[in-house]
Amino acid sequence: KKHTRYEMVNARGREPQPAHGRVLFTYDVTWEEDKWVDWPSRWDIYVTMDNAIPVYVHWISIGNTLIVLFGIWAIPTILMVRNLRS
Repeated sequence: KKHTRYEMVNARGREPQPAHGRVLFTYDVTWEEDKWVDWPSRWDIYVTMDNAIPVYVHWISIGNTLIVLFGIWAIPTILMVRNLRS
């Protein structure tokens, strides 16, 4: 069996076909080199994201992490102290 390629789906005169039998799901990735992006700045688009995510969201995430860490630390500590006192 052949894997479905982009050209197979979007070829001229190609009509939709009813689904039947076993369906093979695939996808293609095309890597294109961008000579305009320097190696050290390749992650800048993901780090900055042009203020797509407000700064306070990061602080909420940090606060949430600290609360969870405190809970993970506090519960065993309380249990240990109660067991050691008795």
